[in-house]
Amino acid sequence: MQLKPPTLVRDYDYVFPADPALDHEAQDFGQLYREANVSGDWSNVPLKGNRKPVVWKLQHLRAIPKCKIQDLLNDDVRAGREQASFVTLWHACRFALKGVDGLDDHNGLPAELPRVSDPEWGKQLSVTPKYMERLAELEIDSEVVGDSLIREIGGEAILRMLPGKR
Repeated sequence: MQLKPPTLVRDYDYVFPADPALDHEAQDFGQLYREANVSGDWSNVPLKGNRKPVVWKLQHLRAIPKCKIQDLLNDDVRAGREQASFVTLWHACRFALKGVDGLDDHNGLPAELPRVSDPEWGKQLSVTPKYMERLAELEIDSEVVGDSLIREIGGEAILRMLPGKR
């Protein structure tokens, strides 16, 4: 029997900043959103009417995927990029994404995430490439937000890799 060492790193929830359920016009919205992103308590974030945001369930990047994403970030820096490439963010998103609540079958995208092991990336499960392709086409309120969502989730996962961040 192999025991895993205890950790303070837990899965976390993420709400896409452009989610149409969020009331960006509310007083102190930006501050309340940032606080919720750090604390994980989204109950104080202002919402429009009775709408509920889609909550993305994420896990921290670890083991081989974390090392490979760090390598991709290093490649981005060597290539002179000021920000992570879409490929880097795509991989970070696919390994961080663990579940979703409130998606309500947007564009036929199932709320249950199909996850597989990728031998090149170790044993950690990731969302399937096919799901990621469909996620890139996600529309919310007739606006395609998929690429932006992948960038945001991937960026959040990378930020949480850094010591002392969130």
